[in-house]
Amino acid sequence: MWSIGWQHEYVGKNYRAEVGYVPRTGYIKFAPTATRLFFPKSGALLSHGPQLTSTNFFTEKMERTDNELMLNYGMVFRARNTLNVWASTTYIQLLQPFDPLNLGKDSLQAFTKHSWNTVGADYVSKPQSLLTYALSARYGGYYANGKRFTATESWVTASSHT
Repeated sequence: MWSIGWQHEYVGKNYRAEVGYVPRTGYIKFAPTATRLFFPKSGALLSHGPQLTSTNFFTEKMERTDNELMLNYGMVFRARNTLNVWASTTYIQLLQPFDPLNLGKDSLQAFTKHSWNTVGADYVSKPQSLLTYALSARYGGYYANGKRFTATESWVTASSHT
């Protein structure tokens, strides 16, 4: 089965949100997605397949400011646990000074350009269990030619009411 998607946004530079939060104005965003799923008739996998996603930001003059290209291979097991393995490439042109390490001072200047590659994996256990957990790991580049490794876990217990 193929699934093709398209998202686009346009927010003018004079837009002011009366309610809610709009992190930036004056941009055009395109985000196409293509997914191919396979459904084996037997075995541990219920479905699996690749997904390609591209998220692109431009100024109102169509000058690129950000983009991320991600290739994911997702697997849904018959027990409903999931595993996703992915790789991405990211490009960002900062629109304002930025503190990527959250040290309380802007360490990167506006309009500097940054790009890096990342690989990762995410696992979520079967949701019908009394204890459900999620594991995630990522490794790759970061702003200013830095490197980043993150590993996270989360646990959820089911509660019953009588």
